[in-house]
Amino acid sequence: MPTRTRRTQRVINGLRKVAAGLRPFGESVWPGVRNDLFVAHESIYRFASRYASEADVLDAGCGTGYGSRLLAEAGASHVLGVDIDPLSISFARRRYRDSTLEFRRANCQDLVVPRARFDLVLASNVLEHLERPESFLSTAFETLRPGGHALFAVPPITSRE
Repeated sequence: MPTRTRRTQRVINGLRKVAAGLRPFGESVWPGVRNDLFVAHESIYRFASRYASEADVLDAGCGTGYGSRLLAEAGASHVLGVDIDPLSISFARRRYRDSTLEFRRANCQDLVVPRARFDLVLASNVLEHLERPESFLSTAFETLRPGGHALFAVPPITSRE
């Protein structure tokens, strides 16, 4: 695709995100544009969904909620999706309404959740954004029930930056 066409498509995609109530550019992945990045993120949720059946799930850094919905569709008893971005949480609440889904605005490094609450804790492409990832990891493992699973996915990190 020529550079001009890519730029034009990026602007169009940004405008579609704004129309959906989201920020136009940046890290946010959303189902309105099923590009390679979206499909890669979605594949992590599809992998995690094998652990979701009848589970209470924490989706930390849930973004726009599409992954939380996939986990619910895989048979989760309850999915709590948390994200720091209020626009993403608002989008998720509007788009995915189901009795098994709950979305809250929260900073993953300062989560307050009961101990031994979840059967599955998932954080996809979140750790690299945290200043204190150890704080989140500590909380994540405290919230797991005995025999629970944790899945943390991070992109390739090639430098300190």
